[in-house]
Amino acid sequence: MNEKIKRVSVGRAVLCVLLCVIFASLTTYQFCYYSIFSAHKKELGETTTAMKEEYDLLISSRDAQISELSSRLAAAETELASLTTQVETLTNRLITITGSAEGTAEDCLRLLLTKALTRQNAEAGASRPAYVQEEVDAYMARYANSFVSTAERLLFVDFLYRTNYAGEAPSAAAAEEEMLEGYIRAAGDVYATYYTPEEYLAFTDQMNANIRCGIGVVSMAAPEGDAILVLHVHSTSPAMEAGLRAGDRITVVDGVRVADVGYDDAVARVAGEPNTAITLTVKRGDEVLTLVATRRAVTADVLITRTYEGNGKKIGYIRLLTFNNRTAEQLRGALKKLQAAGIDALIFDVRDNTGGSLTAILDTLDILLPAGKLLISYEFGNEHNAREPRYSETDEAVELPLVVLQNRRTASAAELFCAALRDHEYATLIGETSFGKGTMQTGYELENGAYMTITVAGYLPPSGKSYHGFGVHPDIEAPLDPAYVDQSIYTLPLDVDAAMEAALMMLAPK
Repeated sequence: MNEKIKRVSVGRAVLCVLLCVIFASLTTYQFCYYSIFSAHKKELGETTTAMKEEYDLLISSRDAQISELSSRLAAAETELASLTTQVETLTNRLITITGSAEGTAEDCLRLLLTKALTRQNAEAGASRPAYVQEEVDAYMARYANSFVSTAERLLFVDFLYRTNYAGEAPSAAAAEEEMLEGYIRAAGDVYATYYTPEEYLAFTDQMNANIRCGIGVVSMAAPEGDAILVLHVHSTSPAMEAGLRAGDRITVVDGVRVADVGYDDAVARVAGEPNTAITLTVKRGDEVLTLVATRRAVTADVLITRTYEGNGKKIGYIRLLTFNNRTAEQLRGALKKLQAAGIDALIFDVRDNTGGSLTAILDTLDILLPAGKLLISYEFGNEHNAREPRYSETDEAVELPLVVLQNRRTASAAELFCAALRDHEYATLIGETSFGKGTMQTGYELENGAYMTITVAGYLPPSGKSYHGFGVHPDIEAPLDPAYVDQSIYTLPLDVDAAMEAALMMLAPK
């Protein structure tokens, strides 16, 4: 029994030991597995985190790229819409002009030229669509090809300057002015003129004898440079009302000495603003005066009248300063006044008169010559600009002995005045050979308010003999003393005025 118990106890002990060994083995295996799994899990976690960070970075980069692409696409769509609108506009214009959407650069030129000519005709009060079309067609047929390439080069040069020039490219207005003046020079049209809008406004005022604001004097710098020398005071002007006279020397303008600021600055101060008072210090001989005038718009005199008496004769004198829209009107008034004074003869002085409006000179001659007298004929280079000869129409002829004084600065329409009166044996010419300009310019207003005149014809006096390039020769030569050649006629003393002395001697002989 005891032996049996002992064997059982040993068996149990062995079993316990075996179970312990098995448990220990299982525990060791589980620990090893856990360790391996934990390490792998950590590695997988780190890999996962890195992959997530990379994924987030890729997503962020993609979003930025998508945003940039979206902005570029929106800008491209806007630009495309703008270009589409421009193309549609141009296409519609081309269809209007050509009847087809397949337009060319020539079609664009045709459009612009048609527009300009149509506007010009409308401003002239004409309605000549057929004429415009004919003119455009003729021009395009002869000159379009060359000017398409010229326009292309000009556009490219402008592009180069605006994208590459180290300085500042000229404004469109400045470039246009230079190109137009350059075109006139290239044409060799020495009497053509280009006016900016501001210059054209001043030119219009001159042709209408308008002074927009001032006191109404003609002046020059005093030889000593310390005063404004008054040459003429316009009638019904603030200067006349203030008591200013020809020959006065303005030395101070509103407290500013002319000697300190110079002639040009002083004259600008005199002009000033409308309805403002100006105080002038005036030297008249040895007398010093203080005169006050109120600035305003003034209608300028275009002629000066006076009378001379001697040897029992009263001689009327009319100096024509220019020929503009006021000349004929003022001449009628001057003649009426002089004839009422009982003059026996008349002197017209057109020395230093450079001409002006051809229409004005013809209206002036119409006053002096009887009806039916030829005044002018034309030599046109372009038939559609041709005009018929002009004849006098009124019977306002002046039945008095006439003398006309001329000099080397008498030019253009003023020369026609001399030649026409002499050709019809109504006047004797005294003085010097005139300048010699016998061409006519016509003016055209541009769309931006600028203006240009172009020589369109030569013209002939009644004799039919052109004086262009030669001048009108006087009947009696009476040149000035060389010491006075450059002196203003306004300030020329009578005792050295050879032409005036000769005229008075002829009309009022001793």
